[in-house]
Amino acid sequence: MRWIPLALLAGILLLGCIPQIRAGWGETVEVRVLDGHYRPVPNATANITWEISKSRGMATTKNLLTGANGRATFMLENIEYLNEDTNYVYTVRAQYGKAGGSAQFNHSVGEKPRTIDLPVYGVTFRAVDGKGIPLQGMKLYIEDWPALTVPASGFLTMPIDAGEHTLTASIGSLSKEIPFSVTDDTLVNISANFYDLSVRVLDDAGNPVSTEVNVGDMKQTSDADGYAKFVNLSDPDPLLAVYYGRYKKSRTLNLSVDTEAVVVFDSHPPQIRNIRANWNGQILRIQAVIQDNGEYASGLRDNNASIDLYYIDKNSVQKKVQMYAIGYNLYEGAIPLDSSVPTVKYIVQATDADGNSISSSDTFAVPTGDEGADASQLNPPVGPGNAGGLNLALIIAIVLGVGILAAIAYKYYKNKKAPTEEAQEGQYVISPSQEGAPGSANPGGAPPPAMPAAEKKPEAKPPPLPPGTPPNKG
Repeated sequence: MRWIPLALLAGILLLGCIPQIRAGWGETVEVRVLDGHYRPVPNATANITWEISKSRGMATTKNLLTGANGRATFMLENIEYLNEDTNYVYTVRAQYGKAGGSAQFNHSVGEKPRTIDLPVYGVTFRAVDGKGIPLQGMKLYIEDWPALTVPASGFLTMPIDAGEHTLTASIGSLSKEIPFSVTDDTLVNISANFYDLSVRVLDDAGNPVSTEVNVGDMKQTSDADGYAKFVNLSDPDPLLAVYYGRYKKSRTLNLSVDTEAVVVFDSHPPQIRNIRANWNGQILRIQAVIQDNGEYASGLRDNNASIDLYYIDKNSVQKKVQMYAIGYNLYEGAIPLDSSVPTVKYIVQATDADGNSISSSDTFAVPTGDEGADASQLNPPVGPGNAGGLNLALIIAIVLGVGILAAIAYKYYKNKKAPTEEAQEGQYVISPSQEGAPGSANPGGAPPPAMPAAEKKPEAKPPPLPPGTPPNKG
């Protein structure tokens, strides 16, 4: 039974040690971080340094982020064997951005929660376009902070430490840097010009085309009316590219000048008609009426358009000459020839500005010295303002018309002259002194009406003289 005294001795020693084991302390520490206007600062980093025990020394908690209320909670425990070895002091630190602060507290002494004030202020970002419309979805990057997204209101507020900062705002293809300074609550305006673009796709007849439309890195398909609409374009000079079958059209837009664009695809080639050949002994002139029809046709005058005349020379070499406009839709090209070439094959080819091409060919028989040229080949083409073979008929009609008018005029003149001559034969002759004389039958001086001429009486003869009477010589 010798172990009983030993057990009693151990129990007494253990009871003597209990007060020393309980000499330490424990505390649930709530840390609160406030800004320069005593508002909670969320997402601030906080930690606490304290002494675990005299033998184990100092320790620091893990970093915790404050919540929306600006608070973070820590559990601390100190264990000492002797009261005089107990350290009740701990240090609370908080950091937000480049702003940091710390304070010392004693266990069970002072107000709770343990508060750290930082030089941090509320910064409000207002993001709108040139028309004042909120730029919803814009991304804001401020140094090492996580990216922020602008809400539908266009306003976003966050605490930022005092000092100089740089904001990067980005939406679509637009990105811009905005420096700003924080000394108190601050408003930072973000303004960007954004554009709405309407693109309409038509064919050369004016019909809408449904196809792929690309503006920058955005893509749409034009609707049944040929429209594709883009909103909030940040690039004022985007590249427009439209695809339609094998065709592609692209150009750079200037949205600060015009926010509407029309793209026309000409899918029909020009028309060639009334090809004629005229040979003067040395030069063969080929004429043709060439048109690129359609309300929105690309036309034949653009640099991409061409009208060419191909022919085979006497050495069987194909050559090309350009045809020139000599009238409305009338084009001509000249081929140098000589009478040693019996025939020449030629091709008229027309290509519009959109690359649609058409050609027409024929063969001309060069007239020999004993025969005249083919009249159908030598006549000029019938084009606008040129009646071709109808010119002779027109000349004949003009000559006949002039003759008829001359005959009518002559008949009218004769009919007018005849009554005048008849009237003049029965008029009195009035001397100037009788015209308008008082008491006359013609006071106004006008010629009297025509009267019939008086009958002429036969002249009276004198009676015969008696016989033997000498004649009267007086």
